[in-house]
Amino acid sequence: MKKWKKILIILASATLVTIACVISWSYGFRQGIQAGGLTSSIAELMLANNHMADQMTNANCQGVKQGINDYLKTIEKYKDNKDALITETTYHGDIMLGHIRLALIEDYQGNKEGYARHLAIAKEACSHRKWTDCSEQKLIWFSKRLEERNPMTCLSKE
Repeated sequence: MKKWKKILIILASATLVTIACVISWSYGFRQGIQAGGLTSSIAELMLANNHMADQMTNANCQGVKQGINDYLKTIEKYKDNKDALITETTYHGDIMLGHIRLALIEDYQGNKEGYARHLAIAKEACSHRKWTDCSEQKLIWFSKRLEERNPMTCLSKE
């Protein structure tokens, strides 16, 4: 082979390697950005969940309501995000549980209208989860069962 053919082959090879490196770097960078978004959404959801659990344990009923509402806003933010961890079933389950807890607090405080409003939202979310029994008693039983691990102390203090 002549010298100019060798140089041409070396230049073509170097160009191909450079193009492959740029494409690989670009793809990896995009994947990293997506993973970072997923990581930040997981962190935000965990922070909101931990805040709600802390409020349920330590705060008065207003603090608990605020913690639950903050959590509901956070999951609402990620409900249509296809890269987030919140599935439709998880979303409706969290809405159901959050609103049944809010209903129990409203009932404890004597606000029957608030109780009925939150109970209706919880029942609707329950039906979206496709549970067979979305009765008031079943929803309250489910909430009470979960409260064994995460009690709402405001319902027993005041």
